[in-house]
Amino acid sequence: MRAFALLELLLVIGLIAAAVFLYLPYLRNFQKANDLSLAVEIVSQSIKRAQTRALVAESDSHWGVKIEASRAVVFKGPSFTGRDPSFDETLGFPQMVISGSSEIIFQKVSGEVALGPGQSAHNTSLSNGTNVQTLTISSSGVVQ
Repeated sequence: MRAFALLELLLVIGLIAAAVFLYLPYLRNFQKANDLSLAVEIVSQSIKRAQTRALVAESDSHWGVKIEASRAVVFKGPSFTGRDPSFDETLGFPQMVISGSSEIIFQKVSGEVALGPGQSAHNTSLSNGTNVQTLTISSSGVVQ
């Protein structure tokens, strides 16, 4: 009787292990998609926060966002290197590959995006190695 219970227990454990093994790739893809969505949402919110601070001319300054592999930094100043670090707001997200514009500056009071010559918008792409999502920030600061 005991041997039968032990055999039954081993069979159940084996079935659970097989189910986990079969569904693990799907769970991993779901996690990657969720991580990308989270990163895009954090970057979008950071961009909107920086623009809002620039619109009200908080601290009488330009405001911007620096997007890095695992964080977005809302900063005060005309550039990330020329910023006042005591005003930094850092929001972390899962590790991503960032391409395109990684620094977006908003003009105080107007809230418009500072663009380079020939640029009509900033394009920033976030990738988790499987999927890519691109954010387009227009000259007026609208995130698409």
